[in-house]
Amino acid sequence: MIIFNLVGLAMVGIGLGAAFLVGFFAGTTNEDALMLVLGPVVFACDVVYRLKHRRPTDASQWLYHPRRGGQLFFCPLWALGLFWMLLGTYRLVQSA
Repeated sequence: MIIFNLVGLAMVGIGLGAAFLVGFFAGTTNEDALMLVLGPVVFACDVVYRLKHRRPTDASQWLYHPRRGGQLFFCPLWALGLFWMLLGTYRLVQSA
């Protein structure tokens, strides 16, 4: 059973790379700040990919169909990116 696709794995890799690069230059390894970078990058990558690979016959499935974008653990990456943004914001506010 496959629980991810290669597009999704590449998008998460790009997001993690961007998050750690920003964290390195900002001088932080705080998970909350890294999630605030990871979330929008993964969200944007997945939505742009889905919009570029959208078919005219995909009236309602383009946003969540696993073959139209990245997925990880059967969840579309735009949803995981949104979750990471919200969780990072919540944890950053709680720690302040």
